[in-house]
Amino acid sequence: MKKTLSNILFLSDWFAKIQPYKNLLLFRYSLYFFLLFKIFWLLPVFSDLMSIYNISPGKSVDPFYLITDPILQLVGNSISEKIFISVCLLIICAAIWKKHKIALSVLVFIISLCFNEILTPLINGGDRMHCLLLFVNIFFITNKNLITSELRKNIGNFFLYGIQLHICLFYFISGADKILDPLWRNGEALISISQLSNYSTNGMQNFMNIKLAVILSWAAIIFELSFGILIWMKKTKTIILFIGLVFHLFIGVFLSLPDFSLVMIISYLLFVPADFFKTKNLKTKKPAFSSGLFVPNN
Repeated sequence: MKKTLSNILFLSDWFAKIQPYKNLLLFRYSLYFFLLFKIFWLLPVFSDLMSIYNISPGKSVDPFYLITDPILQLVGNSISEKIFISVCLLIICAAIWKKHKIALSVLVFIISLCFNEILTPLINGGDRMHCLLLFVNIFFITNKNLITSELRKNIGNFFLYGIQLHICLFYFISGADKILDPLWRNGEALISISQLSNYSTNGMQNFMNIKLAVILSWAAIIFELSFGILIWMKKTKTIILFIGLVFHLFIGVFLSLPDFSLVMIISYLLFVPADFFKTKNLKTKKPAFSSGLFVPNN
């Protein structure tokens, strides 16, 4: 009975923790600016993508499809594509300016859903992860002065710990899948990827060989399997985050997946220690000549 009560109190304290607001705010800004970049990147082909969507809608099994489909049906029928994009950009800019407004966070998430639906023929894991991060972002409190109840803080922590565990599980499943595949264990999978012009850059095709492929394959496997353990340890947290940064920069540069890599790097802000962005007070004290008292050195 005492052990059960102790566990309940531990969980209660865990969910009642005050989160690093600066980290969460930077995380929110990063998601919003990435969505802005995605929209501007799609501008030249937006009309073509809308034409494809109107001919053959995505018909996503996602329940949010009930929200996105009516909006997308209006585009081209009742409102022009330029007006739709302009409204989306205004909402995102307003969300950046009014960074603590939950309603704007919800609207930004819906915008992301709409663009993912339009991008159905081209969507990848980075787009899905970005959309998921925008969803959990709705529940994050980025200003401690806005905490109105313990319930709201607990809900924010629930979604924070949930997405952290999701990322750890994502890495573990990816690593387990690789270690069970003989083509990854002997490096042939990475060799094959390096020969695909759609995914690999010329630089990777030129320097990739079987020995390097084996080293990189096992480095990826070890990193992905160990991330979910080392990320929770204070002594190894910074190291594993740095390795992850290098890992995703490699994927972004050499495997031509910059969007996926950038989204995963943004997700690392959820694991950064609370005091990482705090600046230390470098002011020193010097003795006053008239007395033995110390005065601040301004």
